Amino acid sequence: MRLPSPSRGQVLAFVAAVGYALQSLTMRAAAPSVDPFLITVFAGLPTLVFSVAVTLLTPTRRTRLVGLFRRPEGRRLFAGLAAVGLAVYAVGNPLFVKALALGGAVVATPAGNTVVIWSALLGAALLGERLNRTAWVGVGVFISGILLLSWGQGADVPVGPAWFWAVPLGIAAGFTWSLAGVGTRLAHGRGVDSFAILSAFGVAGLGAVGAGVAATGKMAAFIGWAGSHPDALPTVLAMVSAGLFNVVAQVSMTAAFCHETVARASVISSSSVTIVAVLAWAFLGDPLNPTMSAGILAVFAGAAMVQAQAGGSAVAGKGTPAGRAAVAAPCRPSPRKPTKRQEETPAG
Repeated sequence: MRLPSPSRGQVLAFVAAVGYALQSLTMRAAAPSVDPFLITVFAGLPTLVFSVAVTLLTPTRRTRLVGLFRRPEGRRLFAGLAAVGLAVYAVGNPLFVKALALGGAVVATPAGNTVVIWSALLGAALLGERLNRTAWVGVGVFISGILLLSWGQGADVPVGPAWFWAVPLGIAAGFTWSLAGVGTRLAHGRGVDSFAILSAFGVAGLGAVGAGVAATGKMAAFIGWAGSHPDALPTVLAMVSAGLFNVVAQVSMTAAFCHETVARASVISSSSVTIVAVLAWAFLGDPLNPTMSAGILAVFAGAAMVQAQAGGSAVAGKGTPAGRAAVAAPCRPSPRKPTKRQEETPAG
């Protein structure tokens, strides 16, 4: 059986997964000496600056943005995107940081990766992107793989006495992340391009977190430390690198939602945890035991089952019945390449 060629959305989501994995590795180098909220600001700032610059310096994007703001529904749409950005940066990410502190990666990572389940549920309820039985089984296999991977990673790592609270905190973080995917799909369907969406998310969410960091004096303390401490350069370079990888990941992921359903794209991007494990084993000497290997295989098997569901890649536009194709001009998905059997089948 010949497998179909991957769609543009699948390729973009995989590029995002690689970008998120590289970002995680570089952020790990900075984590021991820098406040998590500062890392969030520095990791997201390049994406925000890049997105705003592209939006304002490109005449067609700037004109489209002005046109959207002139209409009440356009202003409501951007208010919604700003609210989602605030939920992700000011609520979801801090909750996940707290989940990591309480339960470590072995508990927080599977809980956070319920974003795949939330994405499938919200995509079906709000966008009409329903999954078939095979795809739902694939979601279950994917989550099982994440559990195995986390269990293998934390086999010799003790968790704190309050580890249970990491579960609801991680699940809540995953829910906010799924809101970003749904909001992106809805915005694409109404003619908003990826850079304007990222700008709305970042200005509201990252702006709020940055204001909090500045108000508490953490930003000034970090700048003073970076300027005076002789060993600060590797940490600063790690944070800069994390920001650059974040640009690749965020731009690719936002564009992927143009061409793929929320569930499909989220499953692929969430496989970044397996890429992190493999890269850390190959280049940093981290362990890769049989339990982790089984988890990695299960993750990719589950992702393949979700991707096998045909159809549903078009963006649901305003006024379009659920499940029907309605694609805005800046977000037109590329058609899948037909298989050999399809090419040989007469039309009609």
